[in-house]
Amino acid sequence: MTNKALLALVILAISSSMALAETGYIQGRQAKIYASPSMKSDVLSSAKKGDAIEIIETQGRWLKVELDGQQGWVSKLLVKNSPPMAKVSVLENNSEQLQQSARRRASVATASAAARGLRSDGRARQSDDSVADFSALSEMEDMDVSEDDAMKFMEQGLE
Repeated sequence: MTNKALLALVILAISSSMALAETGYIQGRQAKIYASPSMKSDVLSSAKKGDAIEIIETQGRWLKVELDGQQGWVSKLLVKNSPPMAKVSVLENNSEQLQQSARRRASVATASAAARGLRSDGRARQSDDSVADFSALSEMEDMDVSEDDAMKFMEQGLE
């Protein structure tokens, strides 16, 4: 009876460890695979972005993985459960698409600037009729307002 129980435990342990194994994908440009969960340990191999690896075990910030029949440790930060997204570049478009895209971006920037009241000449405000009077600003900074006057103003407002 004990042999059957021991056999059942071994089968259960093997099947549960098999169920824990999952596939992960390298997200960084390159991931070093270390002999132990430390960057000070020997580098066994490396994996490229998008390589599928089998995750065997997790220990803190490290994953024990298998790649091409070799086991080692890789940082959790470099592995996700889905493949990395493909790189998108506007340079891959043909020249006509680039011109249309550039025009669209320029018109969006122009409309956005106009909404903020900016113009192309020095990005100055369109309300230039009111030129800044720096002497008036200096005069205001030199004013001495008591705390009582400030509180009275806050309560009553301008009279």
